[in-house]
Amino acid sequence: MINSTLLQKATIAGKVSFLNSGIGIAPWAATMPYVIERLNLTQSSYTMLLLAFGVGAVTGMPATGKLIRFFGVRPVLSLSFILLFLSMTAAASPCFDFISMLFISYLWGASLGISEVANNVHATYFEEISRKDLLSKFHGYQTLGSIIIAVIYPALLYAGICLFILSASICIIGLMLMLYAHGKLLNTHGQKTDKNKNENRNDLGIMILISAGTACALMFLSEGLIYDWSSVYLHRKCSVPLELDSTGYMIFQISVALARFSGAKLIGIFGKKKLLCSGSIISMIALFLCVHTTNPLIMLILFAFLGIGLANIVPIVISETARKCTKDKAKAIAVVGTIGYSGVLLGPAVLGFIAAYFSLEGIFLMTSVLMLLLFFILKNQLE
Repeated sequence: MINSTLLQKATIAGKVSFLNSGIGIAPWAATMPYVIERLNLTQSSYTMLLLAFGVGAVTGMPATGKLIRFFGVRPVLSLSFILLFLSMTAAASPCFDFISMLFISYLWGASLGISEVANNVHATYFEEISRKDLLSKFHGYQTLGSIIIAVIYPALLYAGICLFILSASICIIGLMLMLYAHGKLLNTHGQKTDKNKNENRNDLGIMILISAGTACALMFLSEGLIYDWSSVYLHRKCSVPLELDSTGYMIFQISVALARFSGAKLIGIFGKKKLLCSGSIISMIALFLCVHTTNPLIMLILFAFLGIGLANIVPIVISETARKCTKDKAKAIAVVGTIGYSGVLLGPAVLGFIAAYFSLEGIFLMTSVLMLLLFFILKNQLE
């Protein structure tokens, strides 16, 4: 039995770890334009960096379940943050050529994938011992970290701060946060603690894990749509000035953060099934209406509704996977995360192909249809 003081400290450490994860991944968007310019990369060369990052994430995740089982979540999470912030800083350095950047991008993605799984294992352990829905709020801190970086990087770079100096400073802050959290994290090995209750039950089948992972992949693909294409869409379709075209993604992220911080209350009011199914329908309608408006204010409102609809899908799906798993939940979370991140890996390529050969409206319309598929997956997943 864990006393309340240790539990409170570990809760704060868990929130700091999620915040740190958001801080560690968000600089990618601000760093890559400088890398492209410094190395004079073509579109295909940049795509290779994106692919290296995505491959890193989906190869790091499966290994995380085994690492946590042997070493516990604490050393795995701390090691992932060290690699995450060092690779982030290396990417901003002017010293590396294209081949080196491929390895750095892979390492950045792999460390992100490891930290994602480790954070979720640690957070679902809290849900298990407290019997409360906490994962949405933990994920809210990750989104908050991304928002902080999305504000800081453009502002300081515009003010003339060197990218490498800025990234090195963020690296130091991230490592300090990691050191603060390290000793307070509960070193769970990702195994179920209530063995007697589950000893006669079978573990989750592979089809359930694939279904959960597919739901996460569709959410990540939709998030990638806003991340990669919202600025272009606002500029071309709504004639929003280039200086303001990132507003859409910021509005989306803020709405995601607010919905995640309110996740436990929303679950208490609507229940998990109603919350996720209604969220997928809201997302479908929002994406469909995006195709039929040129008003920038309405477009931003629709992006906000899309964020609210998608926000709690991944936290709740992972939470339910951990709750239903009777044996090795670290492995189950790693499987779901790996399948989920295929949306990050394949999403930009698929959406880019549709945008190039059909239209920008086509990628919003296709993603709207996928939200209907997400509705049926979630409906069956939460039976």
